[in-house]
Amino acid sequence: MIKMKIAASVQRKSVKQLLIDLSREHLAELEKKGQLPKGK
Repeated sequence: MIKMKIAASVQRKSVKQLLIDLSREHLAELEKKGQLPKGK
């Protein structure tokens, strides 16, 4: 958790916003690979 707080402060984001951004990037990558259906 401390690493997440450090990463968030470096990017000047809250931990919550950092996690949301990371999850969106990950889901987009899975869609690109065809492992998830494309969102509507």
